[in-house]
Amino acid sequence: MRYLITSIAALFLLLALIALVEIIWNQEPEQPAIETPAATTPAPTPTGPLTIQITGLEGAESIDDVWAVIEIPH
Repeated sequence: MRYLITSIAALFLLLALIALVEIIWNQEPEQPAIETPAATTPAPTPTGPLTIQITGLEGAESIDDVWAVIEIPH
């Protein structure tokens, strides 16, 4: 009986250790803070309306099936 209790306790500790390793292994790496670069030139002034054409919405099963065309005026 003592052997059974010891075996169950050892198995429980082993499973707890495996779970801990899995949790640590699957953690996402911490993302470094993204610093915005200092503005050295002024932002360009838009010269006309921005046109966005989105196609593929009919029958799209996921966002991967949708395409967007963006025309930026010069």
